[in-house]
Amino acid sequence: MKTKTMYAVEHYYKSDERSTHEIFETLNDAEFFCSHNKNWNENHFPLFIFKADFNTELIYQEENGIWNYEDFENTILKYYSFRKTLNTIN
Repeated sequence: MKTKTMYAVEHYYKSDERSTHEIFETLNDAEFFCSHNKNWNENHFPLFIFKADFNTELIYQEENGIWNYEDFENTILKYYSFRKTLNTIN
């Protein structure tokens, strides 16, 4: 199985207590997303950035260049020890 190492930003929706992540090829891109996303507020905010190997069969780049993924159990194959905490859930 082929993998691609990516950085992911885990973000949280307080209104329904769920989280999801966006994926990026570089740490700089992930950090830029965190610092420039106009959707962040007290009810929606980034939690952390993590580094992982993603299954290349389940990730794809959209026409606009943004990476996306199919949300299956084997989408993320390996987590690295890198983790940058941005916020915590209170």
